[in-house]
Amino acid sequence: MSGYDTALTVFSPDGHLHQVEYATEAVKKGTAIIGIVADGCVILASERKNVHKLQVKMSVEKIMKLDDHIICAFAGLTADARVLLNRVRVECQSHYLRSDELAKPEEIARYISSIQQRYTMRGGRRPFGLTILVAGIDNGKPQLFTCDPAGVYFQWRAVAAGKNSKELTNHMEEHFEPDLEERDAIKLAIRVLDITAEDNPANSLVQVLYTDSRTKTVTEKVLTEIVEELKLEKEEKKAKRKTGDN
Repeated sequence: MSGYDTALTVFSPDGHLHQVEYATEAVKKGTAIIGIVADGCVILASERKNVHKLQVKMSVEKIMKLDDHIICAFAGLTADARVLLNRVRVECQSHYLRSDELAKPEEIARYISSIQQRYTMRGGRRPFGLTILVAGIDNGKPQLFTCDPAGVYFQWRAVAAGKNSKELTNHMEEHFEPDLEERDAIKLAIRVLDITAEDNPANSLVQVLYTDSRTKTVTEKVLTEIVEELKLEKEEKKAKRKTGDN
């Protein structure tokens, strides 16, 4: 591998761009984020890592607003996200000025991916160490997309990115149901985040984007109630197992 992992524009003999793969590894070390399309809304959730006692908690956020009808969450390098997402916000406004209509979520996902792909094929740069979940409303329908460091985007009904993303996505596949109600979708997001959460999952950040483009941040009180419900469910399952064993 020597020599092939130092130049972005050189393929290794087995067809890999190692710098892109390293960017993907940087994402895997980032905070876990969850996206779920529910009935009438789309939900983004982010794990909150333990912060320093003197640090302002709300200053460390992984969910941002791109336009009135589009929000996003990111896993990976926060500095990269700030630079890239500022460009995306400008594009959202430019699209409105050019077309006199709001940009569709898929168009924004395509725009983000085109920038990320551009940074995989020119020397003197490095790829963005980011996976971005783009949640938006298109003609009254909630949509969810992922954009990865290689410049590829996909549409999802539910997905996870960041730390242990494969395990989290598999867990969602087992529990996801079409047309989930809002509270059930939030509950699923908290259940999944609880797998890898360093802190109490009630401290997670959860935002809801509705089909009328309203956004809501779920309060810690509601999240605490959901965490307690999940604990009761776990205890009930354990009790049933013990009864079955006896």
